[in-house]
Amino acid sequence: MEEFDEIRGLISRVVASNGKDARSVYDRYKAILTKYQEQPQLLDGCLEAIVQPLSVLLRQAAMRSTAQDTTSVQNVCRLLHVLITVRGYKTVVRFFPHEAADLERVLQVLGYVRDTQPSADSTGDSSSIALWEAQAVLMLWLSILVLMPFDLFILDSSVTSDASSQHAQRGFTPLAARIMALCQDYLKHPGGHSATPRTCKSTSHA
Repeated sequence: MEEFDEIRGLISRVVASNGKDARSVYDRYKAILTKYQEQPQLLDGCLEAIVQPLSVLLRQAAMRSTAQDTTSVQNVCRLLHVLITVRGYKTVVRFFPHEAADLERVLQVLGYVRDTQPSADSTGDSSSIALWEAQAVLMLWLSILVLMPFDLFILDSSVTSDASSQHAQRGFTPLAARIMALCQDYLKHPGGHSATPRTCKSTSHA
């Protein structure tokens, strides 16, 4: 990848700004990566160096995100989505964080983004695409987290409440129920990664 130094510089800028510069570098970043659309395997030698810092930044943004502000998550997801489009999600998602403890938070932030209403930004562009891309990336992240070997009863922060006793008797937690409900809804309105909610749903129900 002949533009690797430039790409690395753009990513370093985004990381140093805690994601604030993601929008300003987006056009150049996308222009470089889409050049490899026909031969995406040429990115493989640099893939981890590109995805890893962005995925770490996404995790940090997800931890800070609120229902009222998912801007940082959306901005970082847009960068990752370009790479997913060019190289393929199965290859890129391998470099995402694999911490099972993140599952509940990722699900929560996915809900925040899903409930965010599109609005025109200062440049007059609709935010609908950014919201869709963020949901696609977060769903992909969720899809690898549900494949990790862990006990949902341990991760579910609500499982000790009295309201969860019925779920425990049925063999699944409120967290698993939320995952299944969300994925079921996405299956009714599939986007570019329609296989992802099927994976999440079948795994969380197992």
